[in-house]
Formats: sequence, C-alpha cells, structure tokens
Amino acid sequence: MLSFAQPLILAALAGLALPLLAHLVNRARARPLRFPSVRFIGPSQLPRDKRRSLRDLLLLLLRLLFIALAVLALARPAWTPADGSAPAAAGQTRTLIVLDASASMSGWGAWEEAQEAVKAAAESGNPTGLILFDTEILATVPVGSPARTLEQITADIEPGQRTGDPSPAIAAALHEVGPDGPRKLILISDFQQSTWQSPSWPKLGEGVEIEAVQVGDFARPNAAILDARAYAAPEGRLRVLARVRNDATTTRKVTIELHHDGDTETQTLSFAPGQTQTVAFLIDKPEDSEGEVVLAEEDAYAGDNAFAVWLGTPAPAQVVALLPTMQEQDKLQEVAFVQKALTAAGENMPQDFVLSGAAPDFDFGAVADAIDVLYLPGTTAYLDEVQLEMLRDFVENGGVALITPGQAASRQFRLLREGGLTNTAFVGVPGRNREQREPFRIATLEPGSPLAEVFTGESARDLALAEIYQYVKLQPDAKASVLLATEDGDPLLLRETLGRGELLISALSLDTQWSDLPLRNAFLPVLREVLSQAVKADDTVIRLAVDEPLPADFPLPPGATTPRVSAEPGVIELGPYMIQTNLARSESLNQAALVSDIRAQLSGETAPESPDAAGSAATGPTTAIALWPWLAAGALACLLAELLLAAPARRASSRKAAHA
Repeated sequence: MLSFAQPLILAALAGLALPLLAHLVNRARARPLRFPSVRFIGPSQLPRDKRRSLRDLLLLLLRLLFIALAVLALARPAWTPADGSAPAAAGQTRTLIVLDASASMSGWGAWEEAQEAVKAAAESGNPTGLILFDTEILATVPVGSPARTLEQITADIEPGQRTGDPSPAIAAALHEVGPDGPRKLILISDFQQSTWQSPSWPKLGEGVEIEAVQVGDFARPNAAILDARAYAAPEGRLRVLARVRNDATTTRKVTIELHHDGDTETQTLSFAPGQTQTVAFLIDKPEDSEGEVVLAEEDAYAGDNAFAVWLGTPAPAQVVALLPTMQEQDKLQEVAFVQKALTAAGENMPQDFVLSGAAPDFDFGAVADAIDVLYLPGTTAYLDEVQLEMLRDFVENGGVALITPGQAASRQFRLLREGGLTNTAFVGVPGRNREQREPFRIATLEPGSPLAEVFTGESARDLALAEIYQYVKLQPDAKASVLLATEDGDPLLLRETLGRGELLISALSLDTQWSDLPLRNAFLPVLREVLSQAVKADDTVIRLAVDEPLPADFPLPPGATTPRVSAEPGVIELGPYMIQTNLARSESLNQAALVSDIRAQLSGETAPESPDAAGSAATGPTTAIALWPWLAAGALACLLAELLLAAPARRASSRKAAHA
C-alpha cells in the first residue's frame, strides 16, 4: 500500500506542462543577413511553416522525469507491503481485539462472556482483527477478516494453564492496526491484578482509541488450594499440610481430599469469608512419591482445585544468627522472638527451620554450604571487609540473608552499600510515636505476593492493627520488591535478589521496643512465609509453575540440553531431583486491577517503537518502506543527464552567435 507523508505537494506535478510549452515555443528562427542594398531584390511570399512539433524528445523526457521525481520525493512516499487485510473504508475504524487467554480466564464465567464480547466487536461493521495471548501471543487474525473467523478462533482456542503478559500482544496490536487513520484497540480480559500490573507496556500514542471490556465476576464463590507440602511425622509416618483459602463472601464448608497410592483421605472444614486454614493429613509413608490434594466441590475457578505434592520428607532449613552480644545486648530479645516463631511446631505446623546462634567473628564462610539463612540482627554494622565479602559470596551462591537494623543503622547500610550487597540507602529514623499514641501502621502488602495470599480476612485485620513505634526510613534499591509498607509508603520489609540468593531487609527491629508485631498472631506467618519463599527447604525438590523452565543453575551433564519438564501439573523424577509442577497460584487471585489505571499507563505522547519481537509475532502489516531517497536519487540522475545532453547544443548556439 502506497502512502504519502505530504500529499499536498503532489499538486506541483502540474509543473510538468512547463517543459512541454517551452519545447513548443522554441521554434527555429530565421537568421537575418545584412546586404548593402535591397533595391535589386524582388518581393516574394514566405513559405508556410509546418505545424509546431516537439524537438529534442530525449531532453524533454529527461526534464519531465526530473520534475516528476523531485515532486514525488518531496511528498515523501512510503510503501507498506500488502498483508491481505482489508483497508478501512471512509468512516470506518481499524479495530484490533486483544483477548486474554491466561489461566484465570477459564474461571468466574470469564471466557463465555469474552466470546460474546468478541462476537459483538466483530459484527460492529468496522474491519476487525484479533490477537490472543497468555504468556506469549497464541494467535493473530488480521484486521478485515470475516467475523465468523474471529468467532471460530475463540471457539477453537480456550484458556490454557499459563500466566498472562499483555505487553507483547499490545505491541503487536499497534503494528497490526497501522500508523494512520482511525484506530481502536479493544482489550477483553478479567483484568486480574497479577496480570495487569506491568510497568513496561507500550504507549498507544496519538489517534488510537482504547476500549476495555471486563469479563467474569470475581464475586462468585471460590476456594483455592494455595500450597501443599509433606513433612516427617513420628513413627515413620508422613504429615501432609495444605493451605486452603475461602474467597467467598460467606462462610462455607469445604471438603478437601488427599489422593495417594489409590487411597483417599477426606476432611471437611468450615471457612469464614476470606479465611486461610492449614489442613493436615497424617498418613503412612506411601510407596508412590506423587500425591494430589483436591477440593471435592466445583466452584468458580477449577484451576486452583488441585495441587500436585511430592510425598517426601524435606529437612528443616538451617538458620544461623550472628549475635552482636557485646555491642547491642538488647538484640538478644529480638533473636528470642525470631527463634520462637521459626522453630514453633504443632499438628498443623511443621518445624521448617532450625536456628542456632554464633558470635560475630564466626567464620560462616567455612560452613556456608550447610546454612540456608544467615540472620544478622544489627550485626552488619560490626563486620569487617573480609566478613562482608564472605556475606556477599554466601548470598550470590544461593544463600538468604535476613537483616534487621540496630543502634548503628546508618553505619550498617553504608557498609552494605560499600560491600556491594545492596544500593538501599539509610535516610533517617522517623520520630518515636509510642508516647504520642499515634503509632505507625502497616498499610500495604505487595499485590499477588505470598503475604497477600496469607493475610486475608481476620488475619489481614490483625496485621493492620499492629502498632509500630519506630523504624528506619529507607530509600529502596530500584530492583527491590517492597513486601510491607506504612501508610505513608515507607518500606518496612524489602526483598532483593543478589546473584542466586536473596536479601531480606527489615526496616524495624523484630522486638517489642520497636513494635508490638512480635506479640501478634501475624508475626509468625509474616516471618515464616517470607523465609519459606526465599529458602529451598530441600535442594532436591524443585517447585515450578506450568511451563516454567528449570532454574538456570540446574546441573546438567556436559553437552545436554535443558529438558522441558513442566508442561503439565504433576510430580516427576529427574535424576536425584523431584520436579513438582502446578498452575501458578497467582492465577487464583480474585482481585481486578482498576481499568482507569490501565488506561493511564497505556496512554502516552509518543507512539511505541517497533520491537523485533512484536513485529515478528504479528502477521499484520510490516514496517513501511520509505521511497523518497530512491526518487531523489533518480531526480538527481535525470538532472545530470540533461546537463550532459544539453551542453553540446548550448556550445553550438554560442559559436553561431559569435560568428554572426
């Protein structure tokens, strides 16, 4: 398809008449001869000349071609290769439907509503196309395709088991609708918060209308199995613990089943609205290492009604606390609270952690391979360069460091930055508010995080009521995740990745001098959940989401290619490793992002750049090819040729004029 950036300049093509007129007017003229006397010359009739005709046709053609090419070059034409899609007629809008086909769209009635929305958009009378996506683009239907084609695609392709990422689909949609004319994107999704929170979406630019069609109803009753793990029990038995959440707005009874070795264990519990409970099954050690926890009743989303679990016995994670006993005696109280929370065990609570103490001059580098978590209650302010280097190596090689502030918090974070562990900066200490009876509050949980899944209903209320008397104000590293924050947005708990390990940085000391959190029920799940997500309780167990690749550091034999082991939920054995695969629990989140926020993030002043990935994924128009450089070069060539051909004629005319 040919288009012009400056179409009005094409009116200058009327100048092609000028060379024609010049060649017609430029007739051969009689050369006057001077005689001494004309009295002896008799009068005679001049012969009639022939009709005026064009002379020097080659020169004329070159001049016409030069003008035409110069005018076309100034109009800046571009050629867009045809893709088979129909152009929009006058008054029509090129429309592209961007349809979410991630796992959550199979629940809450979303897909049925999405099919109706696609049908309505396809039959609107505008040339319409379709892009389906989950983690990547699944299918592309060009703009202008028949409505029946769009409807058939949504009937043939159903939501899969993967998470969603709309960024590639939106970028491809902008390429498909083209750069000019009325354009429109129709986003059809449940707008689940875990999917629609990317900060890297392409900007729509000028002239692109956006319509958001929200489908599904997150208010429909649903229960979800968030996690399931097996632990050793007395007398050689096995205890399987499953965390189940009730997302309904009413109290309901939920029946949970454990399937193993052909047997079924069943429990029925009553759940309050938003409540999460741990369900415990005590079984004999099974012959088959694969089990499955299942919800017996169907509900709004079937994807979170089953959880594949490895029926093995992981060892507790080893936690070592470096105690600054001489410098800060009060930190011993903090360590006591942390030890109590981490080592607590009961019928529904396994002993996930074992905590032991060590002096700050302890050579933890020598036994780093046997440590899962290094707990530093204010200790980093008193480490020397060698110890800081050992700490960095420990984290980079897959360890976890839990850091809390002490009396020398400013020095502590300066040493951490100088040691290359973090760029999080110490800003100051907000005033102590215990006496003023205006304590700080925990107001923010990272959306979609494990903490957000744990703290719902009454547990969330208990966390929000925690009184914080003092904390250090931090400026987080740009790559840090803020797990907990105050009402003013100040971070209270940060997670940072360093190499293959993680840093967990608390802005408050975990004792009763800084807050009453250690005395609340919320303290234990906060601490254990954060550490459980960071620590691999057993290095032989790898827990993946569907279609998630193996970790980059997975030990493969030399020359071997990475196998695809997470295509379906289940438990498989890969050498000495057990691979446990389930649907991503983020797809169970029954919270929608604000459509107004999505519109604001997609709106922008400039059009998006053309990433290669988006261009290759879409089957619509490719990037327009600029033609004006070639036309300008042609015009220059015509001008040079005209000058070369006209030069001999000009020299001959000059000689004749000189002789005359």
